[in-house]
Amino acid sequence: MFKIAYFSPLPPQHTGIADYSAELLPYLAEEAELTLFVSDPEAVADELRNCFPTYRLSEFPHVRWDYDMTLYHMGNSLFHRDIYAMLKQYPGLIVLHDYTLYHFIACITAGEGNFPAYVRELTYAKGHDGMRRAYAIQRGESATPLFDWPLNERVVDLSVGVLVHSNYVRQRLLAAHPKALIRKVNQPIRLPSSRDQRTARRELRLPDDAFIVVTWGQVIQEKRLDLVLQAFALFHQRHPDTLWIVVGESLTEHAHWEEMVQKSGLSNDIQQVGYVEGLEALYDYIAASDVCINLRHPTAGETSASALRTMAMGRPVIVSDVGWYAELPDDCCARIAHDGSEVEQLSAILERWYGQEETRLTIGRQARLYIARECNPTCIAREYISFMEDILLSKE
Repeated sequence: MFKIAYFSPLPPQHTGIADYSAELLPYLAEEAELTLFVSDPEAVADELRNCFPTYRLSEFPHVRWDYDMTLYHMGNSLFHRDIYAMLKQYPGLIVLHDYTLYHFIACITAGEGNFPAYVRELTYAKGHDGMRRAYAIQRGESATPLFDWPLNERVVDLSVGVLVHSNYVRQRLLAAHPKALIRKVNQPIRLPSSRDQRTARRELRLPDDAFIVVTWGQVIQEKRLDLVLQAFALFHQRHPDTLWIVVGESLTEHAHWEEMVQKSGLSNDIQQVGYVEGLEALYDYIAASDVCINLRHPTAGETSASALRTMAMGRPVIVSDVGWYAELPDDCCARIAHDGSEVEQLSAILERWYGQEETRLTIGRQARLYIARECNPTCIAREYISFMEDILLSKE
């Protein structure tokens, strides 16, 4: 069996990549020997520390030759700060969860007062254009290229191979790095047990007879809750028995969300739950829903665990017609185009589904079958190992 040094955010950290690793690790452990390297072993959830050897990142350099492969999970958040520092010294296999890393790079450089490091990163990625843009941003003469420049170049160059979760990201990476070893693998999702909607509503103290719309995940600007709010307002005018539940942590950068809800006049019809601990609690809210909405625009090239877990629960979901979301089968979801008519599109889908329970159930069944077929953690763990074998044997 391969011996793998594993670097990732882990529960109880509030990030989807921590949940991703918790989902994958038991299945990957059936195929390989795993050692977890983290900033603070004592902060890792007991169920993981009890199952896997867990060490500080600083110990890895002394034992790095004991492993066949080093596996780094990279995403666009500060949870990856120490992981990024380590991979710059010891390259390995990268799981790139977000195509765009600009926010992360900007935060650990200019965001911490280290502007020269910010210049170096932009120069590495874009040459002289990057250098000029950095100084123009400092002078206030240019906007930050938040979604225009992914700043993933150094990560890809430091990799022996890159795993991604969509053809969208794979094709964009290959266009910029034609010689890189890049493979698409779906996100692992364990199929949860089916849950009765009425039972879930009773446990959550939600009305039995309401038409419930749920949005969940971090409350950030790209989730476009402003559009959902406008569409829900129109929908609620026609159907006063509707309730919108927003489950997720509201980040400071989107603090005006509370103000938007207050101004809408729908405070009594919008339930804001905040962060919910554990997947089981999240699945209860999904089970209680009639429809889920999971928009993302612009996209950072992410794959939405929120959308996939909704589908795994057999609930219909409305997503954006961009990036990875556009790759979902047509019979598993509904999509809206971000063309200026988003509110009308959302409202129309809600109106159509409101009176068509059988249509909702059919879409939910197809979605659950898709997850069972395409996101099986056992198969995905084997794809990880297969890619490692190909890397070591230089087959690609």
